Amino acid sequence: MKKTRRLVCALLALLLCGSAVSCGERADESESPAAVTPASDSPTSAEAEETAAPVETEPKPELPEKDYQGYGFLLLGGESYLERVLADEMSGEVVNDAIYQANREVADAFNIKFEKNAVNDRDTNLIKSSVAAGQDDYDLICFHDCDTASMSLNGWFHNISALPYVDTEAAWWPRFTVDSLTINGKMLYFSNYISYNSSSTVQVAFFNQGLVTDYGLDSPYDLVREGTWTVDRMAALTGSLYQDANGNGQQDEGDVFGLIAFSYPYRWAETFGIEAYQKVAPDSAELTLDINNESIITLMEKLHNWFYSGDSGIWVDFDRDSTVSRGIFCAGNAVFTFDTVGNLTPLLLDTDINYGIVPYPKRDEAQADYYAGCNDRLFSVPITASDLERTGIIVEAMSYAGFKYILPAYVERTLQSRYATDEDCTEMLNLVIRNQVLSLSYLFANAVPNGMQFRIVYDTVKSGKFASWYKASEKKELKFMQKLTEFYSESDEP
Repeated sequence: MKKTRRLVCALLALLLCGSAVSCGERADESESPAAVTPASDSPTSAEAEETAAPVETEPKPELPEKDYQGYGFLLLGGESYLERVLADEMSGEVVNDAIYQANREVADAFNIKFEKNAVNDRDTNLIKSSVAAGQDDYDLICFHDCDTASMSLNGWFHNISALPYVDTEAAWWPRFTVDSLTINGKMLYFSNYISYNSSSTVQVAFFNQGLVTDYGLDSPYDLVREGTWTVDRMAALTGSLYQDANGNGQQDEGDVFGLIAFSYPYRWAETFGIEAYQKVAPDSAELTLDINNESIITLMEKLHNWFYSGDSGIWVDFDRDSTVSRGIFCAGNAVFTFDTVGNLTPLLLDTDINYGIVPYPKRDEAQADYYAGCNDRLFSVPITASDLERTGIIVEAMSYAGFKYILPAYVERTLQSRYATDEDCTEMLNLVIRNQVLSLSYLFANAVPNGMQFRIVYDTVKSGKFASWYKASEKKELKFMQKLTEFYSESDEP
């Protein structure tokens, strides 16, 4: 496991220093370590390489030294979720201890105490009454994602991007999620590595490495790196992969499939690069509804044909319990399955499956990057919080500490059930976590209600009737988007 830990941390260090490069952006040359010429009495260059201390290249937040004299930094939120944010003591469990270490580092650096008020994560009455009374009761709150988005429209939250010392362009802020949740320069709630919750919900494609080898398939890892891991390519790989393993002449749970996936397709739209609400410009609150276009319609048709063409190797059912599809994969009877990291990997602990993880396929090779839809219990800062400098410092410090300790620990735990943790799977898991995106459109699924982002895959892939679905849904979506535009057009501090 120490080898796993070193590998995970090394790859995360690379992400810290070079995540922009991986997505086709030019790295700032000023960030590269300066070359050092040894003095005349110094060791030779070769000797220096062996003896010199490593150059400190890991970026860190630039935070002032502050002593908050034991201040109780109070979090309000759902009980089960707060357990993924705060840890009271070391337990020997890798993620719990990483959370404790992250908390301890921040608390010691600024002389604070983390406190929590745990409630039902759908019960927002406490924050409602606190804000209504103008009381500075809570420093940070975290509730159900859709509830948080709806609450924000009441003007209850500060703009996270405007908090002192918060740098949302830093590596410890997931770039796609930050972009998604920001309108007109305002990000009223956030999701990052303070907790591992969002990382546990990312949608990925699992594959059985043994079956990939047995069937002589191309390496999914290589296809991802080449940029050729597309819907068409995956459909071609899986459609004919079927074996009547139990010999009963019927397609059932005892057979082997190319792709098995049950349950409602949560987060699939954003995983395929769909975002219904598109911003006209970063400094504008104006939104357009970008879901009725050729690229998305073509994708829905491809998915419909892939899943429902009658190919024996495909068994996808949005209305069936996911425990069945997970059981089939864990029994070694599926080459691929779609699932979240947090739901399937714990079940694989009790199997001997040598599994791999890759992103969902791209729509086509023209798609700029791979994405991983996620959801979370979102953090926000109540509008009644008065010391915004202190809040900004602690939020940034927690975000960095989570990236430094919690994220690599969660990656390590996720991979521990493999035969031998290898660089390929670690690389891919870090890729999807780095590219996780929480869709703004998804968050308002209840407010619309039944928003397009939430329903598009279920309603159109299954039926194959995109045009009639769009026509029936467009009016209510546009009405709600106008409400959002008006809200985000108001003053800088809602």
